[in-house]
Amino acid sequence: MPDIYLDNNIFVSIQDKRPGFDTDFIRKIITSSFNFFYSSAHIQEACRVIEDIEKIETEKPRKRFEIISLITRNNYLYIDINSNDIIHIVETPETVYETIHLIKVGQSILNSLANWFNEESKQQFRKKYYPETIEFKNLVGAK
Repeated sequence: MPDIYLDNNIFVSIQDKRPGFDTDFIRKIITSSFNFFYSSAHIQEACRVIEDIEKIETEKPRKRFEIISLITRNNYLYIDINSNDIIHIVETPETVYETIHLIKVGQSILNSLANWFNEESKQQFRKKYYPETIEFKNLVGAK
C-alpha cells in the first residue's frame, strides 16, 4: 500500500466541511488502499488556538483529533533524534498532544526538530509521503 502524509489543509477542509470534503470523500479515503499518516505538526496546528492546557477540552481540537485519528488510523510519524530517521508508530493524537505539551521540554524540542532535517532528507520525505494534489484526487476518486 502506498504511504501518504496529508497536508494539514486536508484535515481543516474536512473539519470545516468545505465543498468536496464531505462524508463521501472521507469514506473514499478510509476505504482506500493507502496508508495515511500524521505528525506532531498536525497536532500543533489543531492546538494553535489553545492558550492553556485546560482548553484542550474545547470542541475544535478534540474534533480535529477525531478526524486525524479516523483518516490515519493513528499512524504517527516522528523523527528519532538519535538516528535522524522517520519512525512510524500507532498512537492516538491525544497521546501525542500530551507527550508534546505536558512534558516541559517537549515543545522546545519539537520546535527545533524541523531544523535537524537536511534538504535532502526533506526532499526524500516529500517524495515518499506527499502525492501531487491532482494525483491524490485521482487515487481516492475525488472530483
